[in-house]
Parts: sequence; C-alpha cells; structure tokens
Amino acid sequence: MACIGTWPEQPVEVIIVEIQLDRDTDKRYSWPTYMTGLRARLRCRATLLVVTVDDSITAWCRKPIPLDRSGDSVIRPVVLGPRELPRITDFAVARTLPELAILSAASHGEDQDAAEIAGAALGACQGLDSDRSTRYADFIIASLGEAARCALERLMELHNYEFQSEFAKRYVKEGMKEGMKVHGRKVLLTLLAQRFGDPSEQIRKRIEQAEINELERWTNRVIPARTLEDVFQDK
Repeated sequence: MACIGTWPEQPVEVIIVEIQLDRDTDKRYSWPTYMTGLRARLRCRATLLVVTVDDSITAWCRKPIPLDRSGDSVIRPVVLGPRELPRITDFAVARTLPELAILSAASHGEDQDAAEIAGAALGACQGLDSDRSTRYADFIIASLGEAARCALERLMELHNYEFQSEFAKRYVKEGMKEGMKVHGRKVLLTLLAQRFGDPSEQIRKRIEQAEINELERWTNRVIPARTLEDVFQDK
C-alpha cells in the first residue's frame, strides 16, 4: 500500500495505491479499513486506487464493496487495468517512469508489441538499484507469453542486454532450449513422413518427450535408415 497526494500540515486527499495481481477475498475487508482509517487519522478524503495487469482481476476489483445490510454504504475502488495502462516502448520514457514501464510490460505480455514494451522496461531496470532491478526483471520475464519471450530474446541480443538475475537468465535459457526442441520435433516429423509415411501416435509421443540430443541423433539417422526401427534403435 502506498499513499500519495498529502501535505504534512493539512492533507487535502489521500490516495491509497494497491497493485493487485490475483484475487484475494481478504482485500474486500482490508481495503475499507485502509480508507476509513486514513480518512479518520488525516481528516480528509480517501480514495482507493487499484492497479491490475489482468482483465479478469480488473473486473473482480471493480466490484462494489457493500458495508452494511442496506447496501447504501458502498465502497467502489478506482481500478486501473491493462486497457488503461499505456504501452511504453520508448526507452527514454521507460527510464523516466520505470515502475509504470514495468506495469506496462506485465499488462501487455501477450500483445503483439509485448517484446518491445518488455525491452523498454528492462532497459529502465538497468538504471535502478540492484535489488529492484533484479525483482523487476524477474517480474517482466515471468509476465510474457511464449511468443513475446522469443521475440524479446532476439531484441535483447541486438541491444546486448545482460539479464540481471539468475532467475531471468535461467528463464530465458529454458525458453531458448524449448524453442530448439519445438523446431527439432518439426524437422524430424517432416523427414519421417517423407521417408516412412505419417508417424504413429506412439512415435509422435516418443518424439514429444525427447531431449534435444535425442532429436538430433534420430534426425541424422532418417536418411540412411532402411526402416523406421533403424531410426529409433538404441546403439
């Protein structure tokens, strides 16, 4: 929780900012407490601003919170969701507003320009202290869809970006490894179909579960093999 918009001697309004990443029924009870407690202590208006990065969470947060049986006393959180969060792809803007850039990347992780947004946010992380830089980078990488992660890897190679944490490095490495597997499976299945006909479900399942080195070994055997069994035999 963060509060902004107050003055030391005579507060005009307090804004309670919450970043909500998942449903939490306890918040339906704690949010009114935040608002009424600060309103009484600071003697001013209190507004709850909830920031989300998922449309379904946005809808959940926007539900009014009734405070009594009559239903007349209701708290309606002000919610800033993915559709309201800007797409920040400019590095200069991202460095000026790093936290907003991070939220932008998390909110648009499945969009077409997700890699560019994430790239700008990661660039902004480099100017922060070590702890925040690491946590923010992890958050950005974990928020991206598979296609966006692959695009981001290529983008980061162009900009020589060094990932800040072991988690991020491992995450990207695993993403590249999985990409190689997907490509290897496609190549092997295509070659098998050309040489021996459409592979059976059993063969497809075996290929799906194989590691990269196995895929490479089987692929190299397809052309010289006389039978399908020759491709997969253990030597």
